[in-house]
Amino acid sequence: MELNRILFIIGLAALISAGTIVFLERSVQESVLPSQTMPEPIPTPPPQEVVSQPQLHVVEVVANSRGFSPNNVSVEQGDILTLVIRSNDGRAHGFALDAFAIMEEINPRERVEISIPTQFPGTFTAYSFIPSHGNAGNMRFTVTVRENS
Repeated sequence: MELNRILFIIGLAALISAGTIVFLERSVQESVLPSQTMPEPIPTPPPQEVVSQPQLHVVEVVANSRGFSPNNVSVEQGDILTLVIRSNDGRAHGFALDAFAIMEEINPRERVEISIPTQFPGTFTAYSFIPSHGNAGNMRFTVTVRENS
């Protein structure tokens, strides 16, 4: 029976030591290594799409018996395009851009402002609707609208 008592006391001492060691380990960890919390992440704003501002293009065009000068213009999709067309040869001229249902007569020594839509990319050909002008082939004007990249 004495042996059982000794074994019991040794076992009890072992349990108490183990508990003390665990307790001490926790105490040391809490005192030496304070509980660390992760800092809140700094919110980053969502990326913003870079939207370029439309460019304003005002193009002076002269209409005469030799044709339109200049005879073409190229802009980016969404830009603002205004043609200021004048006749400088004493004759009436026409400007028709079928793709946008534009038809303007330019009387001698007058100026006409025409706004050209640029929301659709493509190449569009305007012409003089005066019968003898369009057939000659020299009264053509090309508008090129480049697609945004």
